[in-house]
Amino acid sequence: MSTIVAGINLNDTTSFPTLVIAAGAVVGDAVAYTAEGTVGRGADGDPLFGKVQNIESDRKGLVNTIGSGAQTLTAQAAVPLGPQNLVVDGAGGVKVGAAGTRVHVYKYDAVTKALFIRL
Repeated sequence: MSTIVAGINLNDTTSFPTLVIAAGAVVGDAVAYTAEGTVGRGADGDPLFGKVQNIESDRKGLVNTIGSGAQTLTAQAAVPLGPQNLVVDGAGGVKVGAAGTRVHVYKYDAVTKALFIRL
């Protein structure tokens, strides 16, 4: 049985909710909560909500959120290791921001721009 909270289908878990994925967002993007039951690339500086795992033809998909474990995101600039507040950059990546979601950063690869975190 699924639970609906603020338009989010929790699929009996809070780590992989089914949401509407806004146009422009693709699998692998870092996303923000942009409207009731909807996530998207958001505006630069919006708090990180999660990472798009898949998108169906109706634009609904699964999003890895807090509690989903290790994830790889994109960051155009280096992010310090350890606990950090991450926000979306509006282009599918993340960066450090005071109003961000608290995550643990394990590694940043400056060549590939890959950021390894634990949600």
